[in-house]
Amino acid sequence: MTEGDCLDAFLSRDPQRIWQACGWVRTSWDRAALRRLAAEKARIEAATKGIDLGGMLRPNALLLMRALRRLDYALGEGCFCALLPEDDLADPRPLATAGHLTLTEDRIDPATGDGHLACTCKACGTAYLVTEVMGYHYPWYRWDRA
Repeated sequence: MTEGDCLDAFLSRDPQRIWQACGWVRTSWDRAALRRLAAEKARIEAATKGIDLGGMLRPNALLLMRALRRLDYALGEGCFCALLPEDDLADPRPLATAGHLTLTEDRIDPATGDGHLACTCKACGTAYLVTEVMGYHYPWYRWDRA
């Protein structure tokens, strides 16, 4: 998805496309692109207001709230890794694959099945200990600064 595709998706009023746009924003570390989208935030909010984004176990509207928060955050200078503790769906493995983190530990607790990961942000050097909690419909992640 490109930045233009993302804006079109947000403005489409199509829940599936909005959900995809939220995912693009949530995983983007391109501050310039996110700032350009942030300039359209009022239009995005107006177009998505009242749209049922679904979600059975938790409302997908949380993804929209996180995307809008990320757009606001992009206007500053802080490292995007600072948002990771707010995002319980942020798996450090894809972030490492994308080049944003260095993953230094990835082990599973045999008793609980929970994952224990250690990683460091490549942009700012902040170290995190991440717990991957299993046993639900999907895993969730607890990010703590090391």
